[in-house]
Amino acid sequence: MPKSKLDYAKRLVELFSARKQIEKTFCSYAAELEKHGMRKGGDAFRIMAESDIVDEIISQCAKVFAKNFTIDDLQRLCEFHSSPLATKFKALSPQINKEIASITEKNVKKELERIQGRTQ
Repeated sequence: MPKSKLDYAKRLVELFSARKQIEKTFCSYAAELEKHGMRKGGDAFRIMAESDIVDEIISQCAKVFAKNFTIDDLQRLCEFHSSPLATKFKALSPQINKEIASITEKNVKKELERIQGRTQ
């Protein structure tokens, strides 16, 4: 159980799946470097394992949350992001975002066509 403001902030960063995102970004950068011959044969996961870069980034991210929220805020955010509702929201977010993007695209196209029709 987190005790300090920074502990809660680190927990919140974990709940946002930051480690996965950082590792994914690291691997993307490593792959890009390999394409350009800067790190031939480099294994991004091995490099990450040999380094504390992921933990350092998480620590820096947690400090941003700790700076901007009270301990009570952080505790409540952790509670919410640990809840079944937050889990459901995270699971449905890709589908919801896709539907919202489709609605937006459809309506923007319709409006642009309407505007274009007035200007002709």
